[in-house]
Amino acid sequence: MFSVISWKATLQSVVALSTTEAEYMAITEAVKELPRNFPTLLLENNTKLGVLYARDNSFIGPMKLPTSCLLHLDTFDVSNNKLNGHISANMSFAFPKLDYLNMSQNLLEGPIPSAVSDIPLRIVDLSHNFLSGGVPRDLTSIPTLFYFRLSNNKLKGKKLY
Repeated sequence: MFSVISWKATLQSVVALSTTEAEYMAITEAVKELPRNFPTLLLENNTKLGVLYARDNSFIGPMKLPTSCLLHLDTFDVSNNKLNGHISANMSFAFPKLDYLNMSQNLLEGPIPSAVSDIPLRIVDLSHNFLSGGVPRDLTSIPTLFYFRLSNNKLKGKKLY
């Protein structure tokens, strides 16, 4: 089976399998070569994924969610990209155990789906987008919610405290 990164020195009898700084650097550089659309395939094929940090990658286009449920995913950060379109109403199905959601500094538009309130979120940052409409009341009453940032959007309605 081939791996993305491996090397073998002339005096080394085994291919390095550990995560080293060199591997990290190579993966970081390889990610820069990915197609600029968000790689939903990463989510589709990793049902045991617990954390996804995909910030600062210049991903463009709509944020398509996986068709399968990621029960182990508790951290999802796609901040500081160029994702556009609406936040999917299916997020509560795709990420039912999500604790940390950061989609800030993108080009997202439209309303915040009320289905997001079905997720036991603790931290939500949707700031610096083009979200519009009101904030779903259910979202402000999530019992686990500790940090909620919506600044620099086009939202309307009463301020939430």
